Amino acid sequence: MPNPLKRFCEHLFLKKGLEKITVRGYRDGLKRFFKEVGEPTKETAEQYLRDMRMKDYSYSHISNTITVVSRYMEFIKQPIDVEMPRRPKTLPTQEILTIGEIARLLAATKNIREKAMIAILAYTGIRNKEICNLKVKHIDLGGNLVKVIDGKFRKDRVVPMSQECSQIITMYLSEYPRKQEDYLFTTLEKNKQYKGCALRQRIKEVANRISIDKRIYPHLFRHSFITHLIDRGANAVSVQQFAGHERLETTLAYTHLSPRMMQREYLYFQPSYI
Repeated sequence: MPNPLKRFCEHLFLKKGLEKITVRGYRDGLKRFFKEVGEPTKETAEQYLRDMRMKDYSYSHISNTITVVSRYMEFIKQPIDVEMPRRPKTLPTQEILTIGEIARLLAATKNIREKAMIAILAYTGIRNKEICNLKVKHIDLGGNLVKVIDGKFRKDRVVPMSQECSQIITMYLSEYPRKQEDYLFTTLEKNKQYKGCALRQRIKEVANRISIDKRIYPHLFRHSFITHLIDRGANAVSVQQFAGHERLETTLAYTHLSPRMMQREYLYFQPSYI
């Protein structure tokens, strides 16, 4: 890896707070870029991106590459001027879990440990890594709150949870007692911090017990949680805080997944011609 690229990746991880998987994506994209242009200059970088826009690549691939290359060129003090392509005017197709499906998943759990994992995902919408990083001291059962420490972009936030979720966690801790400094979820054999891959596997195993024609994974609960909040009329700014979105536009994108909300808004504001 060229030294500037190595320093850039360290900059993204340590200074910008990006996740390791995101930094790897930047690195891989830049390796393809270096393979094409060698040691980049402002002119060769801009020409590379103009040539890419003329080819039959997807919008996401082109926009991601522009972002990666632009941030790298800015890092090496050679900022470029390339316009981002317009996003195609298509409706989002993100699939979510219905309230009934989440209820069925909770009912399909075989023990309180599984139930607590799914309840936290469903009632708080926190990310896979965030639930694995939770410690007992981060759970306020009396106030029905979860404190997320070192979330995405290295940000902390407080997320409300339902009384039902608090009760499930209380039952879980009575069966699996642990100290305030302990991780909330650990492996059963060696009592090590639970990992995201293990959580994904556990969710998949629970989902396989019932008949749902969807791919079930931890982040799907997050999409579902945000959509259900907006569907029920929650303020987008509040949802942004709960979700830990850096930009409000990210939260507002979920309004397109909520036809009930749009119908409710229409019925309230529709003009009357008769």
